[in-house]
Amino acid sequence: MLTYTPSRTLNQERQTVYDDRIILQLAADKNAVVISNDQYRDLMFENAKFKKLIETRLLPYVMSGNIFLSLFMFLLSTYPHSLIHMVT
Repeated sequence: MLTYTPSRTLNQERQTVYDDRIILQLAADKNAVVISNDQYRDLMFENAKFKKLIETRLLPYVMSGNIFLSLFMFLLSTYPHSLIHMVT
């Protein structure tokens, strides 16, 4: 799932929300995994729900050319090939 974070213009200045909170809240609400290389250290102790999510459902990745690789697959002796995606 991809989601946009809200923003608006107020007095000719762009106002944005802290999108890391929105990402973690959405993942918590939807029981989803967060695919990010951000470690969310600044939100780790904001609340227990975020802490657990960061510790258990944060999935880092690497890009190799146009191939998306989840680092999770390297932790397993066998991994589902569906975790490798070509990015076009």
